[in-house]
Amino acid sequence: MRRTTPSEADMLALEGKRLHARGEHEKGLALLRQSADALPGRARVELDTAELARRLGQVEVAVRHYRRAATAYQQTGFARQALAPLRTALHLEHSRLPASAEAVLTVARELAEALVAQGFTADARQVLELSAGAFTERGLAVPESLASVAPPPKSPRLDKRSY
Repeated sequence: MRRTTPSEADMLALEGKRLHARGEHEKGLALLRQSADALPGRARVELDTAELARRLGQVEVAVRHYRRAATAYQQTGFARQALAPLRTALHLEHSRLPASAEAVLTVARELAEALVAQGFTADARQVLELSAGAFTERGLAVPESLASVAPPPKSPRLDKRSY
């Protein structure tokens, strides 16, 4: 099997975008995926692939490429730009619960770690709490790794007039 050169990978990405613009979304996504796989580490191509896959309802593909975009951003010194793709990936995984329970934990952890690395510790805690809440909303047991940060269940408020 012949390896794809960087210029060939770029041409695949450009052709994929062109096909998408012409309305040939499935063909465009196939070329974007081929380009992303041939030459990983290009955040923009990963992001374009993720966005098109999301629009086409291919959530697993979208999440994989959002995560790869985040990794590419982090590896090239743009750690703050890695946060948005991870947030989107987590949102997509929340929508797929319970089937995506393991993926929710993985992406939530990745996002929380990225937030802490940027100094956003409170935001990291909120991500973990929201993920725990996503399990609770669907009547699922909160995984142990999220249970320690989940807020306590809400107790009914007493009406002041009943004293």
